[in-house]
Amino acid sequence: MTLLDCKKGEYYVVTAIHCKQIDLLQRLYAMGIYENSIFTLQHVSMMRHTFSINIYGTQVALRKNEAKNIEVKPQHL
Repeated sequence: MTLLDCKKGEYYVVTAIHCKQIDLLQRLYAMGIYENSIFTLQHVSMMRHTFSINIYGTQVALRKNEAKNIEVKPQHL
């Protein structure tokens, strides 16, 4: 499952990032998005083009084409 499949308010853990662009990968790392990171989905835009997540107390906005590269699984706390 990818970040596109997440439900609002639930916890998820990043299991993999499938990205061939090194610039994008470095940007995701700088925002705290890397394997084993835990986050919650906060908001999805009306047309599902933007996804807002809360990761380590910081709200981060991702575009759809970025979110589709982030593989996740549900995290039960």
